[in-house]
Amino acid sequence: MPVELLALGTVEPIARVEIRAQVGGILRKVGFREGDAVKKGQVLFEIDRAPFLVALQRAEANLGRDRVQRDNARVQASRNDELLKKGLVAQSAVDDARTTASAFAAAVVADEAAVAEARLQLGYATIRSPLDGKSGGLQAFVGNLVRASDVAPLVTINQLQPIRVAFAVPARDLPSIRAALASSRTIEVRAQVVKSTGPAARGALFFVDNLVNSNTG
Repeated sequence: MPVELLALGTVEPIARVEIRAQVGGILRKVGFREGDAVKKGQVLFEIDRAPFLVALQRAEANLGRDRVQRDNARVQASRNDELLKKGLVAQSAVDDARTTASAFAAAVVADEAAVAEARLQLGYATIRSPLDGKSGGLQAFVGNLVRASDVAPLVTINQLQPIRVAFAVPARDLPSIRAALASSRTIEVRAQVVKSTGPAARGALFFVDNLVNSNTG
């Protein structure tokens, strides 16, 4: 015979994500309406990209300049190596040329990192949904200045498909529940709205908390 346990539960989203800005700027676009269902990857917000484009162009210009200087310094160092073999330059001149070439090579590496960072910041200006879910109320609107340090999220997304129901059962029933889980059996859960006459939603038990409430058992 099946063993049935009755309990009151609460419906909870399977995931809840607070959407926040990672860069600061003027909010130029909101890509949804409050309460809309949104898809993973959907553009939710766009922050003014102009400052980040300028920063990227500056970083790319610095990278191009230092690459030219690095290549020129390497050619000069190679020439000095050949002249040293012929006794036409001093060792100090060769050392200086090698040091200059190494310095410009290090500058190029730093510039490449700056370009990567600028591209990353530019990417942060477009905020996309990390999951499928339902949007809540907006906390910022087009024209507002948003900052990465803002306490309130721009919006909260709740994933509702699938969804979960949290409920409590008496501690005396915990051993039998654990035994059923240990036997690899699927423990069915049926959830129904109180006083509803419609069919119950069916699911499966997938998580048992590791704490018994000492106040209620």
